[in-house]
Amino acid sequence: MADDFRERLRQAATVARGRLLDFLTIMAKAVEEYQNGIAPCAGCHQMFQRKAMHRIEFMHEYASQWWLLFCADCRARLRAAYEYRGFLWEENRKLRTQLKRAIDNDAPATLTLAEWITTLRDFKGKCAYCLVAPYEHLEHRTPIARGGGTTVDNCVPACKRCNTLKGARHPDEIGESSLSPAAQRRVAAYLLTRRPPTMVVSQEQRHPPIIA
Repeated sequence: MADDFRERLRQAATVARGRLLDFLTIMAKAVEEYQNGIAPCAGCHQMFQRKAMHRIEFMHEYASQWWLLFCADCRARLRAAYEYRGFLWEENRKLRTQLKRAIDNDAPATLTLAEWITTLRDFKGKCAYCLVAPYEHLEHRTPIARGGGTTVDNCVPACKRCNTLKGARHPDEIGESSLSPAAQRRVAAYLLTRRPPTMVVSQEQRHPPIIA
């Protein structure tokens, strides 16, 4: 019985010694890689060649070096996400300005940020009229002063030139010298597709019969 117990202890010690050696080998390799600048990415946890970080003595110094903790792919994704958040902030600022204009003029103001981003994506960030120049202005096809509102079926992106040519005129007043008829028809057709569906109410539904 005692011999069997000692044999089991020797076997356990052998296994423990092997696992300890494996652990020490892994740690030694990790230390060597870290000293050589190879470390896991803070985003995807994949090993990559990291640039040397300066010694950080104060927390505000960390802000200029945090990106060194990420690999190139993760840095690109973070940069794209950061730029997209800035893009959303700027578009939300423009939208809030136009919604306030509509509210101040007692016009409809129902356009949401999600609807406006969809419109921008439909035109790939270009002017809805010329389809060439980058978008600069949130343009109302029917001006607010002429009864239009900041709604999904009345707003399109426009470049500075096309927005200036159209001005504050109603679409029916724009001549061919300003904007081409084809561009106006294209924008009008697009805005029809963006118009929210309206519920058709029958005469019976509008005035239900009185049941005694």
